[in-house]
Amino acid sequence: MAIRLADTDGLANLSMSSLARELGCSKMALYRYIPGRSELVALMTNAAMGAPPAGHVRFASPQECRNRLDRLALELFRRYIAHPWMIAPISHARVPGPQELGWLESILEALGGIGVHPTRTRDVMALLDGQLRGLANQMIAAQNMDGSENNPVEQLTRALPAQTSQFPRAVAYLSAPEWGADREDALRFGVECVLNHLDLHPHPER
Repeated sequence: MAIRLADTDGLANLSMSSLARELGCSKMALYRYIPGRSELVALMTNAAMGAPPAGHVRFASPQECRNRLDRLALELFRRYIAHPWMIAPISHARVPGPQELGWLESILEALGGIGVHPTRTRDVMALLDGQLRGLANQMIAAQNMDGSENNPVEQLTRALPAQTSQFPRAVAYLSAPEWGADREDALRFGVECVLNHLDLHPHPER
């Protein structure tokens, strides 16, 4: 129920009171099971993230490990799109739930099988995580554009028509039909760029 409410109304509009109202119980009754809203969001995030796709890469070839990483990244991206509110809580320092730890373990296992040096693992994770969340936020923002009043591209073309000749590349970029389209291809491209760079620059010394 809590996940459905957050999916529909956004996490900012979810409270213990609103959840209790939907469940048909008192707010105090909820507190018997959940200490507070932060604990509720942690439980929601863990449930919404779910378990990673089944499979292991132990004794697999580097290419099989890359295929596994591609699949993990794509599936995690789809879960971010399905539950947009989830991106905010996972962006903050906190104790991860068991499902999130399962994702982390699977991704680290795949990176190890590819041959990512331990000294570079944290850097690669930051790149991949930034790619995932950045593209998800971009696609979510595009999905939330519900007409000219809230469409920044249309606002730009209305407010700055005289500047189009001065900033042709910027306007063309923001007006491109690819903006806000399905970003799964962009995700695959980003993951490939990161891993290809590692192949070309193996295990640099620090």
